[in-house]
Parts: sequence; C-alpha cells; structure tokens
Amino acid sequence: MFTRFLPIVALLLASGAASRLQGTEETTYYTILTDGKNVGHITATEKIGPVVETATTVELSTEKGKSTVFQREVETPDGKPLSLEKIDSDDDLKIEGKILPNGKLRIRRSAAGAAKEFTMAWPAGAVLGHGTSLLLVRMGLKEGTRYAYTTFDVDSRKFMKCDVTVGRTGPVAVLGKNMVLTETRYARDDGLTVTDYQDREGHSWKSCFQLFGSTTQIIRCDREQAMAKEQPFVVDLKPLPCPKRMDATGAISVTYELTPKKGRTIGTIPTTGAQSVRRHADGSATVVVSMRPMIATRQKAQITCPIGYHGSDPAVLEALKPTKYIESDAAEVKRLARKALGARTNAVEAVFAIQGFVYDYITDKREKTEQLEATGIIRAKSGNCKHHAILAAALLRASGIPARLASGLVYCPETSGFSGHAWTEAYVDGKWIDIDSTYCASNGFDAGHICLDTTNELLDGFGLAGTWGCFDIAGVAVEAGGPGARVGGAQDYEAAGVTGGCASNPPAGGAQGIWYPAAAPPDSGVYCPQHRVRWLRCGGRRKALRPACHMLPGAS
Repeated sequence: MFTRFLPIVALLLASGAASRLQGTEETTYYTILTDGKNVGHITATEKIGPVVETATTVELSTEKGKSTVFQREVETPDGKPLSLEKIDSDDDLKIEGKILPNGKLRIRRSAAGAAKEFTMAWPAGAVLGHGTSLLLVRMGLKEGTRYAYTTFDVDSRKFMKCDVTVGRTGPVAVLGKNMVLTETRYARDDGLTVTDYQDREGHSWKSCFQLFGSTTQIIRCDREQAMAKEQPFVVDLKPLPCPKRMDATGAISVTYELTPKKGRTIGTIPTTGAQSVRRHADGSATVVVSMRPMIATRQKAQITCPIGYHGSDPAVLEALKPTKYIESDAAEVKRLARKALGARTNAVEAVFAIQGFVYDYITDKREKTEQLEATGIIRAKSGNCKHHAILAAALLRASGIPARLASGLVYCPETSGFSGHAWTEAYVDGKWIDIDSTYCASNGFDAGHICLDTTNELLDGFGLAGTWGCFDIAGVAVEAGGPGARVGGAQDYEAAGVTGGCASNPPAGGAQGIWYPAAAPPDSGVYCPQHRVRWLRCGGRRKALRPACHMLPGAS
C-alpha cells in the first residue's frame, strides 16, 4: 500500500519546477510524519534541460523493514509527457511507460521474472508532474481560484481527475517555524484529498491528508531532518462498534447512518450493485445495503443467463483481464475454474458455484501463506479473506465472468461490531453482485457488509485510507426478511428436523429451526454426499460460523 504515496508526492513536485532555469538540477527533501511521528522521507530531484526529468524516491519504515519506491517522469519543457518508470521494492515490481507517436501509452509491467505489455489511450490534456507545475503557475494563487486537470495514476493504471481550490494566505507552522503560505486543496476523484501549503514562488512546504483516521504530513526540510531516526509506520485498524446488536444474515436491507469523527471528513464511499450512498451537507452519510438486487439476480438461475460478457463498458472489460495477482490466464487457474463450473452454463449458477468451491478449496482458513497470486493460493490451499477474494475473482475471470475485488467492513455478531474484510464482485446480467467465499458457510454476502473500496488489482488497503477511522456508525435500521427468507449468498431455510436433505432440499422433521450448509466435523449435523453439504440446526436461530478473516489488523 505504501506505493500509493506517489500520487501525493506528484503534487509536491509539481510546485516550483516551472520557475527553474534550463540546465539546472535541484534536489529537495521531505519528511513524512504520521500523528507527529517520523515514519519516512522523500528525496526528489529535478533536472531541467532539453527535457524535464523528475526522479522521486520514497522510503518508509515498516514493521518488516524499509519499503522503497522509485519513480521517474520525463516530459518536454512545455509539459507534454514522454515516459515514466516505477520500481517498487515491496512487490519486486517494475513498470515502464512510453508515449508512442500515435499518442497512446505503452506499458510494460515486470514482476517476479514475468513481463506483460499493453497499450492504452492517453487522454488529450492529461499531464504528469511538470505539466501540472506549468498549470499551477498559469492559474496562480489567488484565493477562490478553481480549476481541474487529469493525471495518470501508475498503480491503478487509471487517469484521475483532480479538482483544485485555492484558499487563504496566512501564517502556517512548518516544523516549529511560522511561514506565510497559501492553502490549496487537491481533491482527486478516487477520494484522495490533499491540503497543500505553498509560498509565492509555488514551492510546496507542507501537505496534509488523512490516512486510516490519522493525520499524515509531508513537510519540506533539509537532508539532515529528512534522514533523522524513523519509527515504523503501523496501521492499527480497530474494530468499529455498532450502536446495537443486529441480525444481518436474514435482512433484506440495512441502512447505516455514518457521522464523521471530530476533525475528520468521510472519504469516498463507492456505490455498488448492493450499496447506495447519500452524502449530507453536515458531512455525514447514509449508506443502504440492499439484498434485493441479489435476490432478483438469483432468480435468473431459473431462466437463460449465459456465461460471458459481450458489451463495451471499459470498466467491465477491465474486470476480465488477468493481473499480477488475479492470474486468470494461468493454466492452473483455468483448470481449477473448469472443475468449479462443471457442466454449468448459467452465469448466476456459475458465480455461486465458484463462491462455494473457493470456500471448500481453501481448507486452512488461517493466513499461513504470504502468497497473494492466485496460483500461489491454489498451491497453498490456505489464507484469509484476501486470498478467498482473489482466488474467486481469478476463477470467475478465467470462466469469462467479469470480477473485481471489494474491501470494507463486515458485521460480526460475536463482537457486535465491524471489522475489516474483503470479498468479490461479479458482473452478471448487467449488474454487479457480491459474493463472499470466506463466509460462504454461514451466509455468504449479506447486508452486514459495507463496501469502502473496489479494485481490479490488489487489496492493498489504501482504498480504505480515507474512510476507515474517519467515521462512526451512529445508527442502523434493519429491514428483516422474515422466516425462511433466502437473502444471502448461501442457502437460508427454516425447516423442521433431521431426516436427510441436500442443498436444494434441507432436512425435514423434528423441532423447528433454521438450517443451513456449514463446515462441520464429520459426526455433526446431516451430510448430503451428492451436494457435499452438511446441515446444522441452531435452536431456531442461525449461528454465525465465520472463519478467521484477517485482511487488516483488527479484522474478524
């Protein structure tokens, strides 16, 4: 996740470079502070010549040691992008990009000895660091000035719109000294918001942003201060309390009222197939998670809903492509996908078959492997929610079904609170639906999930940086589904007794209770060998059998 500091660094480097003379070279140092603790530093060098070359090294101290990211951008003096390069020590990753004569961007991505190349369009007017610098000089620092530009995020391979608002000029404390600086706010459309403070020449001296509920600052300083002793950068994501106990497993929908913590703002919360979001003027938000789209989609299992996507939506097409972690083009993944699907040709049936298959396949639910690539997960057969989500996405894409990863919060009845979690979204019948292979035994995806980020690549946690720790859940309203409601991603029945049963025909006879398929020892419940489903009864009330899930510290 530390690689995602680079978009913020690009804002710092953009200021001031345009005023330098050709033939000059300047190195600037920055210290990175989180809640006042020195956790890393940045070294930035600009060379002004026939081309403008900007080289940046970000070093962060982590619990595992140093994390280093290097990025270089090359542009023409008038701000036209020519090439870019990024090297990430954490992931053994190298990305090289070049603007071709036809105006397109060719990317070469190398990781773990394997390389992939692809070409994508470069939007007219999109800029890198020096181009942004020229724009800032042209627009000036007059209070109330507003404008926008488009830049490239090398990690997500997406073009991001950034809205700029120039604020007041006044005294600002910078490492114990007061400086007269102008406040400028940068808000990207992925939810990243940075408040930057610049002098009259456009040099950035201080940038502030939220990171997992903590205040992070990047401050310009001398080399000695930048290289001072550092403390490890630690993300401590504590479970989020719920104002009251609830049963999300049988709910048709749950409405959550979110209020920002003191001094914080709630970052971008995505709208998904199951989730709608309303923002309010006071900074609060209402999030509604509804199971109705899933219920309607599951009914498609009874009619024709063929596997495959034949549309032209770029976001959906992107969710079909193999990536470093979602290795849907690997032979091992393709073989396992065929095994998971069997003879199924209905897309809805295929999605839920893969959900259950992944749950069964990963037999050790503890995080015993650091492998996040799908092939590594296949070999290890162990992992937490991240591993379940990645493997499910890989099998879906290998089957021709667009899939992406989701992360956020999940309600845990055991603690009456929310913890970090990851799951998968599949695109079926013109909409995104959610599945949860980690919790397939209890209910799969249900209205107890709050999505804070979706991605096509890797669940690195950065998508939660602007939301987790920034709000409280002030209220919840549950719309119950009633007895026997099938509202989750797993089967949900109210039946009677223990005289046999299978996935489509739960046990019957005896005292009433809710029956559901669950992982269990061989001597408990009733087992159906045909469907490999074990049915358990829990005294008329569902018991949440949710395996260990540790996507992030404090997860359920």
